[in-house]
Amino acid sequence: MSDSSASHAGIAGRYATALFELGEEGGALDQVEGWLGQLKEALGASEDLAALIRSPIVSREEQGTAMAAICDKMGIGAPVKPMIGLMASKRRLFALPDVINVFNQLLADKRGIVPAEVTAAAPLSAEPWSLDKSHAAVTCSVDHLGFSAVQGVFREFDASVDFDPENIEASWVEFTIQTASVD
Repeated sequence: MSDSSASHAGIAGRYATALFELGEEGGALDQVEGWLGQLKEALGASEDLAALIRSPIVSREEQGTAMAAICDKMGIGAPVKPMIGLMASKRRLFALPDVINVFNQLLADKRGIVPAEVTAAAPLSAEPWSLDKSHAAVTCSVDHLGFSAVQGVFREFDASVDFDPENIEASWVEFTIQTASVD
């Protein structure tokens, strides 16, 4: 698992890891990602669905039946549909949003994707530009076994950006950090 394995502990982490491994073994990670994206969107759009997965009043059987029907309607199959059925039978559907988030983290780790946030003082233009280090900072935060977060600042870094708001797919970022420069 990735360096962020401590954040994958718990119910959501166990289900997400199992789902990730099943998707990887079956060569279906992209399909699982798509199905989970559909579910995440549906949970965000429907207060009733969000309430269903959290409700202690709705029985396990009713949750399982409802979620199976939703999966069928959305065209969601294995391994996602059986996992949702298992979660319903164990009264764990409340963890589904977290399962989706952890799965997405695992997938990003596998793909080598590191989330980044760029804040610009002015709108980005379509012309290439390089980083002005006197007005930039690269920071990090590392979760230390869930007990504390350690902050760090990298002193040596560089970046170049070619952003085209009309053609995002043609845009690129080149970013280099000297990891030994962390304070």
